[in-house]
Amino acid sequence: MTTDMEEYEREPLDSFSLKRSPLVLLLLIVGVAVRFFVVGYFEDSPLTDAEKIYTQVGDNWVGTYGLSLDGQPIAAVMPAYPILLGLQKWLYSDSWQPIIWLQIVLGALSAWLGARIAWKVYRQPVAFWAAFLILLLHPAFCAMCGKIEPLCIATFLFLLGVWFLTFVFLPSFHLFYFLMVAGIFSFALYFSLKILVIVPLLALGIGFLAYERMVGVLGGITVCLALLVALMPWMGRNLIVMGTFIPLTTSLPGQIETALVNRNEPSAGQIKISSGKGELDDYQRSLDRIPEEIKRVGVGDWFGTLAGAFTSWWSDYPVLFQKLHTGSNILVRTVLFTLGITLFFLALIGILPNLNMGQTWVFLIALCAFGFQISFLASPPYYHLLGFPLLILFTARGVSQIAVLFTKNWRSTEPESGPPKLTWKSETEYEYEDPYLEPIKGPQKVFGDSEEEDSKPGPLF
Repeated sequence: MTTDMEEYEREPLDSFSLKRSPLVLLLLIVGVAVRFFVVGYFEDSPLTDAEKIYTQVGDNWVGTYGLSLDGQPIAAVMPAYPILLGLQKWLYSDSWQPIIWLQIVLGALSAWLGARIAWKVYRQPVAFWAAFLILLLHPAFCAMCGKIEPLCIATFLFLLGVWFLTFVFLPSFHLFYFLMVAGIFSFALYFSLKILVIVPLLALGIGFLAYERMVGVLGGITVCLALLVALMPWMGRNLIVMGTFIPLTTSLPGQIETALVNRNEPSAGQIKISSGKGELDDYQRSLDRIPEEIKRVGVGDWFGTLAGAFTSWWSDYPVLFQKLHTGSNILVRTVLFTLGITLFFLALIGILPNLNMGQTWVFLIALCAFGFQISFLASPPYYHLLGFPLLILFTARGVSQIAVLFTKNWRSTEPESGPPKLTWKSETEYEYEDPYLEPIKGPQKVFGDSEEEDSKPGPLF
C-alpha cells in the first residue's frame, strides 16, 4: 500500500483518474456535439464588423503575407488570428469551416480546463463537475465558437495558462511552470490584448500564494516581463511599417474614447477602422481626446459604467443569437438573464464564506479588473466570456458548499433504526476509493499561514 504522497510523486503531471476519464471523455464529446448544433443553427447569421475586418485582413494576408486593408498596412488588430485565417484560406479556400471546427474543439476543451482549475484551487469533486457542466453547456459559451473572432482561441490559451499557473500550489512545483505559462500567455497576447491586465494580476497573486513563496513571486514577475518582451516584435513591426510608435493597436484608443463618451451604454461591437494615413490620424486624435474625456467622467460614472453593463452582459447576446432575437427578444433575454443571475448568486455563495482564503481574493480581484477593462474598452457584451470561467470558479464553489450543506442536513434526518443505511461524512473527511479523488486533508492556505510540512496536498484528481 503506497502513501498519498507516493501516489502524488508517481503522477507529477496531474493526470486524472482512469476510472473517471471515460465519463470525462463522453461529456467532452457531448459538449462538442452541442457546439456543432448551436453553431450550425446560427451559421447563416450576418458577419459583425469585427468578423468582416478579420476575414478581409486574412484574405489579404494570403497575397501579401502582411496585415493590410484596402492595400494599406494596418495595426488595428493583433496579427495571430488574421494569420491563422490566412493560412486556412491558403490551404482550404472554400470556406472558414475548418477554423470553426477548431474553435468548437477548443471551446469544449476550455470547459475541461476550467473544471481542472476549479479542482486545483478547491480540491472538491462537486466543484469540478459543476464547473465542467456549466462551461460545457452554457449557451453563450457554446455559441461563441461560431464567431470568426479570436475570442474562443484566446479563452482556451488563457485557461491553459491559468491551469499551469495553479501548479504552484503543489509542494514540488518548479520555475519551469512559470516559463511555460509565460510562453502560453505571450502567444495568447497576439490573439487578444484583453488578457493584458488580468494575466499580471493572476501571475503575481498566485505566485504570492505558491508553496515556495519566493520562487512564486519571482515566477510571477517573470510572467509580467515576458509579456512586455513578447510585445517588442509587434512594436518593432509597427515602427517600421506604420512609421510611428504603436505599442498595442491603433484601434485601442478609439475603443476607450467611445466607452468614455457613451458611458452607461454597452457597446454593440461596431468597429470602424481606417487604412493608410486615416488610421494614424484617427489614432492620434483619440489619444488626444482621451485625457479630456477622463476629466469629464466623475467618480460615480466609473462605477455606473460597470453597473450599466452588468445587465447587458448577462442577458443581451444579439451578436451570438441573432436568429432568436427576431420577434422573441424579451423571452431570450429573460431566459439568459435568469440563468446569469442564478450563476451570479451561486458565485456569491462561493465567495462570501471563503474571504479568508488567499485564492478567493486573487481570482476575485482579477475578475473585477477584467470587468472594468471590458466596460472601458467599449467591448460588446459577449467579450466578457473570456473571463467568464473565473466567475464559474466561484459558482462551482457555491454549488459544492450547497451540496455539502444538503448532505449534512439529510444525514441529520436519517432514522436511528431500521435497515442498513448510507452514512455521509463531511467533505474534508470523505475517503474515496480512488486515491486521485481524495481531498486535501490539511487546511487550505490563507494569508499569513505558516508553510508546514504536514500541510502538503494529497494526490491529484
